[in-house]
Amino acid sequence: MKTPTRIRVNEVCSASRPGPPSCASIGDNMDRSVRIPLLALGAALLLVAVGACGTDKSKYGEPCSVYSVEGSCEAAETCECLVRAAYCVCTHRCDQDKDCPGGSRCLTGTNPANNQQDLFCFKADAGSGP
Repeated sequence: MKTPTRIRVNEVCSASRPGPPSCASIGDNMDRSVRIPLLALGAALLLVAVGACGTDKSKYGEPCSVYSVEGSCEAAETCECLVRAAYCVCTHRCDQDKDCPGGSRCLTGTNPANNQQDLFCFKADAGSGP
């Protein structure tokens, strides 16, 4: 019995002939059509991850977001909004003005994310906008 001759795929596919593109060029084109969108998606995800990791937590009196999943304030502070204020700031609970740092007052604050009100320390300019 005669052993069949093995033909390498590259030899068959790369032979130039009239008609559709050779096997090698089809593979190259398919690889490009898949690689380019995947590389673009990967780059976009990397930018989002770097942006999320690079954010620092806000300090007392700085603007914050009550809707942040991990909290946007340093550990000792919470994000609260002065009633009828334009934005929210990092602050802490108080009972009287003397419980607040210098220049701050103990005023009614609210958290729109959970609709709770309590007394919190706010700087004189809290909620007046950036």
